[in-house]
Amino acid sequence: MKLGEFIRTNIEPIAREWEEFAKTCTPAAIGMTKSALLDDVTQILDAVVNDMEEPQTLAEQDAKGKGQQLSDSLGRAALSHVGLRLESRFDLAQ
Repeated sequence: MKLGEFIRTNIEPIAREWEEFAKTCTPAAIGMTKSALLDDVTQILDAVVNDMEEPQTLAEQDAKGKGQQLSDSLGRAALSHVGLRLESRFDLAQ
């Protein structure tokens, strides 16, 4: 099974683990709803899988491996998530 297929097949257990981990990011996570803790998880995972499945050259693979090239959808999902977390008073390490 390819990683993308694994992620798509296991989206619910991954989301549960995401939520459980997010709860440990205190003090910011204290009092957050399940919905708030899970914000953007499906969009981020979907963007990751779509990006992984997109054909790419060796140069593109190298750039991605060095964090130099994000797909538009992955970049948007990540920025949205980071923005929401910072608004909720998470620190950058969290």
